[in-house]
Amino acid sequence: MDGQLDISGEHLQLSGVFNSRPQIEPRACSVTLEDVTWDATTKRYTATVVIGEKQDQVMLAFIGTGGGTKQLSVLLPGYTQNDHFTKEWLALLEKFVLFRNMDWGSTNGNPIVNWNDRITPEFPTYLNGPIGQTGIPYEVMVDLANTVGRDLWICVPHQANDDYVHNLAQLIKQNLKPSLNVYIEYSNEVWNWGFSQATWNLNAAVASVNAGDPFKLNYDNCNNKWYWGYRRVALRLKQITDEFASVWGQEAINTRVRPVLAGQVVQPLIAQLGLDYINAVYGPPKKWFHSIAGAPYFNLGDLNNNPTMTKDQVLDAMQQSINSMSPSIGVGGTNYLAGHVSLARWYGLDVRGYEGGPDTFGPNGIQAKSDASLDPRMKDLVIQYLNNWYSYGFGPLNWFVAGADSYNSQYGTWAITDDIRNLTVPKVLGIDAVRTSPPPPLTVGLAVPTTLNATEFVGHRVPIVDPYLRYLSNNSDFSYIIRANNPGNYKFTVYTSGTSSAPLIIDVNNVGNRQKLTTPTTGGDENFQPNTPVTFPLDKGINVLRLFVEANRAYTIQKIEITQ
Repeated sequence: MDGQLDISGEHLQLSGVFNSRPQIEPRACSVTLEDVTWDATTKRYTATVVIGEKQDQVMLAFIGTGGGTKQLSVLLPGYTQNDHFTKEWLALLEKFVLFRNMDWGSTNGNPIVNWNDRITPEFPTYLNGPIGQTGIPYEVMVDLANTVGRDLWICVPHQANDDYVHNLAQLIKQNLKPSLNVYIEYSNEVWNWGFSQATWNLNAAVASVNAGDPFKLNYDNCNNKWYWGYRRVALRLKQITDEFASVWGQEAINTRVRPVLAGQVVQPLIAQLGLDYINAVYGPPKKWFHSIAGAPYFNLGDLNNNPTMTKDQVLDAMQQSINSMSPSIGVGGTNYLAGHVSLARWYGLDVRGYEGGPDTFGPNGIQAKSDASLDPRMKDLVIQYLNNWYSYGFGPLNWFVAGADSYNSQYGTWAITDDIRNLTVPKVLGIDAVRTSPPPPLTVGLAVPTTLNATEFVGHRVPIVDPYLRYLSNNSDFSYIIRANNPGNYKFTVYTSGTSSAPLIIDVNNVGNRQKLTTPTTGGDENFQPNTPVTFPLDKGINVLRLFVEANRAYTIQKIEITQ
């Protein structure tokens, strides 16, 4: 579990209980046994495993055990059987406020349905469960959370039934320290067609609709199977939340139990489809969901296709990618994080990063990528990257991978370090600098009082071609992110033009206070006149304004003035 931990020259302490004295065969070079003892009465076997030079793993074969092996432990010097995790790894994890167990739980493609088929701590290996699956038991995940004193993030397998979820809720409630929280996510990247759970979920959604649509996945008659699939993710998370509520109590939902609706960071529509569905069919999503989440990786762009890339080119490409995530670029179509701000604030949810960090996956430039990961510039890139994230007002981001792994392969330089004993590498130093500093100020959206150009709604075309918002369709809506340094009541004045009066809805923060305007007749498409001002309270920080069109092409919108 500790990546590149070098065990050359170590003397490991082997202990175990066997039905009969085993024959132990080292399956690695330069591995020998010393101080061997066998107690026929207790059936306990002990030995010192001596690791030769240039070894980073040890493999032992136990033969002739009489059909039984119990209480087996192979410990580094300085550890006891009560120590379940290395000191180096715990020192690293203490830098984080939570950790996600997606890979530990072998979430992707996990075939498990029933609770009784799961891997438990007593299994001799976590690489071959009752139905051939792999994964670390939940008990070990909870043990790690309790040991390091950090919140737990669990990914529920995509086929797990309600009984499985109920038992999982009981296990965590009984074992997780009361001071800690648990984040609950349905599977992993169910939108990603590279994973079998995405296809499985889509087929399940289609089957549900074809069976009479009992869950109203096609509630709006969209007849779009892809939309049904995204909605089913939200449905299943709601069902999982209900099971946890039956065990923990409703008061624990969104306090200690924190369900997370994860989507694709560059497609806010995926999360929106799920939230809009829950809102329309069941009620406000915040009753079931704590957060939405995405994975805002920074990457190399087209440089990743260049086999002759240099270290400096890698760092420059990463810089460009991180720059593209800054709130300073506005809220247009390329700023997908702004879309998550608007969506989460509208529904009263937080935003989390289920994964993040550098995406350097690919066979080209392996040495350049490795060198860049250890270059001092990487520290500043990490600082800017994380400060960008937090300047949107988002919550914690899970670094992928929060451990050690080699940087010298085509599979990327995801890991926070390449040696678990070395926590002075640039990525760790960058994370340390951010976590020990005050949070950056919110910079997304426009500070009020202000005047909004109506075309500068979240996700607008870049660059803006039309100076006005016109040719509008009935039932369309437009969102705007605004920041209030001083909370209080503000006046909103919308400037419109049109040849006849028509209704226009305005709302702020979706708190049940929307108001209807009757736009004035101005006699021309660009003869703009102010509507009667309406007043809304603004909270300190981020707020979201939405305009809802209720008349097809009846008016053109120029701007919205916001004054106190």
